[in-house]
Amino acid sequence: MFVRDQTEFIATLNVLPEYEEYGLIETYSVIRPFQKLNLKITGDLIEFVLYQEGIGEPIFYLKLKNCPEARIVERKGRRFIDFAPPDGFDNQNYDILSASYGVSLSVDPYISIVVF
Repeated sequence: MFVRDQTEFIATLNVLPEYEEYGLIETYSVIRPFQKLNLKITGDLIEFVLYQEGIGEPIFYLKLKNCPEARIVERKGRRFIDFAPPDGFDNQNYDILSASYGVSLSVDPYISIVVF
């Protein structure tokens, strides 16, 4: 089961999810000028698909497996959703550098995906 603060998650993405397959799959479609992000959550599998206007194929595609949790953090005046592996958020003073790997996502003012 994927754990996050649903209210903060929706507020950060600024979109409501669409549910498929009996509510087991949720998809967020975030649209910004010239960009579209489809973020799909299926249990602990997170799928990121980023499109650029004028290009038919995704410019970025990533499946992050075994990701049970996400946290909303603020850095440099922007809100990010950090996705990390089990035990990636093992302390209250979480810092992106404490996780062994993961993805950091921001959608305002533009879509930014950082893999670490």
